[in-house]
Amino acid sequence: QKPFSDLVDGGALTREPAAMLRPKKRQKFGGFKTVEECDAAKEEALQQVKADEEQESEQQPEEEPPKPQPEEVKEEDMAQRVRYDVSFWLSECEKAARESNSEAAYEPFAMDANQEGSPELALIERLQEALHDILPGGRFELEPVGEFVTDLRLPPHQDNGFMTKDELELAVLVHDNQNSPEAEQVRQDLVLPTLEKLAAWLEAEPGFAVKEFAHSMLVPVLTFETKDLAVTVSVQYPFGVLSSWHIRDLCHSGWPGRFRAVARLVKLWARSKGVDSVQDGALPPYGYELLTAAFLQELHVLPALLPGSASNTFLDAEEALRQALDTRETAANHCDAWRSPELANPTFTEAANWHPAHFLQQWFAWMEETILSFVDTCKDAQGGCGRVPLDCRYIVSARERAQDELREDVASAPKIVEHWSPEANEVFLLIEDPLSGDNIGRCVYFKGLCGIRAEVQRARSLLESTEPSDGGLPPIQALLDLPPLSQQFQQAPFTEMRVAYYGEEETGRPHVPHAQHVVHATWADLLDPDNRVRAAAVAKANALNSLCWDFAKGRCFKGDACKWVHSLTPVVEDYV
Repeated sequence: QKPFSDLVDGGALTREPAAMLRPKKRQKFGGFKTVEECDAAKEEALQQVKADEEQESEQQPEEEPPKPQPEEVKEEDMAQRVRYDVSFWLSECEKAARESNSEAAYEPFAMDANQEGSPELALIERLQEALHDILPGGRFELEPVGEFVTDLRLPPHQDNGFMTKDELELAVLVHDNQNSPEAEQVRQDLVLPTLEKLAAWLEAEPGFAVKEFAHSMLVPVLTFETKDLAVTVSVQYPFGVLSSWHIRDLCHSGWPGRFRAVARLVKLWARSKGVDSVQDGALPPYGYELLTAAFLQELHVLPALLPGSASNTFLDAEEALRQALDTRETAANHCDAWRSPELANPTFTEAANWHPAHFLQQWFAWMEETILSFVDTCKDAQGGCGRVPLDCRYIVSARERAQDELREDVASAPKIVEHWSPEANEVFLLIEDPLSGDNIGRCVYFKGLCGIRAEVQRARSLLESTEPSDGGLPPIQALLDLPPLSQQFQQAPFTEMRVAYYGEEETGRPHVPHAQHVVHATWADLLDPDNRVRAAAVAKANALNSLCWDFAKGRCFKGDACKWVHSLTPVVEDYV
């Protein structure tokens, strides 16, 4: 029998079990430990793992969380925003230019704005109910007119510290009236009574504020305001309705979106420079729309939808009313007085790649070199630039007619003496209304012509002399931000008051000794952009608001007896 020590110390037979009984070097989780020791070891290990993770996170830069992707803007929302946010639209145009995608700048204007649920439609529906009571048993149409129809409305802006409201023009057209809309009997028996009853209804209803009932105007109108809108209502005046439909169909014609985009830019520029108001002797927005249409037609970007199937060159009031009522009664898509809208793909010309800013830059050049060039070429015309005959001037028209044909057409216009006869009445711009034959430029006075011309020259000079953007576009936003030239001249001190020419506000002039008058200027000098005498005269006359307008137009014969400036002083050199 082997000794016990062999059994304990691991003899030949018992060595392996004895080895198992010997104490071994303890591992972290191995060996023989109590429950408390195991828990402590686990806690220590967990803390060590946590410390290692923190150390690794300090060594490696923390990954940025993925940025949320911007929500995709709906096409309708984009079209609505570019109409009411000029800066956003111009930024989108710049983005399209950098991507060399000119079509993207016009896509929002290739479709009409969504008017569903608009305050305009709600107001029209409410007024229709009122007119059923005002015209019992009579059939009528209540038609929107102007920029609401054409979708050429500009966004609201600040005017004398107040935000303007969207404007809405409405026309009430009554069926079954056999007399001409311009007849005095229609005016007394239908037009004025309808507007009077509508004014009484508005005053009795909440939410309306009647502003004016202009019953003595050639076309009587009623103006009132709601919370959101400034509204003008006329009765039995069809030309506004037809003109709006014609401009709307032009917006749907030609290269998609071009006319609407360029016309908006032109009107934005005109409003920013204060040359879009008839009250100031300038051109109304409709005049700028016709100027844009004629410009694009010369570039073959926009087709002319007139003349249509009508045998007469222009429509009289009775025929215009019949056309408007028949179109509504038959639910036709367009009026028979002109052709249907004609869309076209851009041709392989330079203009096919132009962005709206490029078209605007070319429009300024066209205005100065074509529309206003008679001011320079006819300096010696007797009586001033308002007396220059039609043969020496350009007639703007949206009809497909040559200049000699247009002169023959306007010779048969209903208001040829008042609108198309410079020898009888001064005319400073010739813009034909393609439907009525009236001269839309008839409302422009000499002061308005000077303002438009000066702003066109300044805009053209700025766009041609300034470096283009990264996308190759001229600086349109900088142009729109420029203050009007007329605003700069209103800050001069005045010491003497007078009633200004053409019924302007009262203005004044400083005392100028007659002894200082050393240089005399003719009206041609005043309109010559390269003439230093003209530059000095315009600078002084504008800054001091003291130019004799009769003299500038060649009609003042008072000489030194006239209290207003006919000549220049050495001080004028400071303004040049």
